[in-house]
Amino acid sequence: MNDGVTQRLAEAIAWCSVHADPADPDRSTRTPEFLPPLLAGEGVLSRVYNAGFAGVQQAVEFICQRRREALAQGGIHVAPESSDLAGGRVLSTDFTSDWCVIAQPESNGFFDADDLPGWDTWFHCARVGRSEFQVYCWVPPQLLEMAHNGIEVLPIPCLRWVDDPGEWRSAARRPWWARWLGASGGFV
Repeated sequence: MNDGVTQRLAEAIAWCSVHADPADPDRSTRTPEFLPPLLAGEGVLSRVYNAGFAGVQQAVEFICQRRREALAQGGIHVAPESSDLAGGRVLSTDFTSDWCVIAQPESNGFFDADDLPGWDTWFHCARVGRSEFQVYCWVPPQLLEMAHNGIEVLPIPCLRWVDDPGEWRSAARRPWWARWLGASGGFV
């Protein structure tokens, strides 16, 4: 499978494998040239909520396009996706931070004050409800422990590991009501 989402994941893996630094996960996963206007400045979560799915999807596309250009300019090889995700893991965020800032120090800055991972890791935005959405990120192996530490201390589940690749591969194709239906088609 080499659809657009899989290609963007492969590009995130290629970029972050080279640039993510466990000594400075904050700066090494937030390339200034990849920063979409939606995330610039203070009040990020307010802008995200106001922008909704379309605005966040546009921000993810901006990041992916800038990363693709940087990969080409830097001559960084993008390998086809492998089932082991190059030793990393996929993480999702739904932007429901409680602004407690506790994940930031626990993750050594991989998560910011709004509980968001560095935008260099973002590769997909999918609708999961009428007005709800998830952003999917790839966490490189050298940052997994820091990310896990940040997730573990959060009082609300705004960040979670996604171990089923079918979720992020098919999320854009699922109708908004599918998450409330069980295998039998009845509400769960």
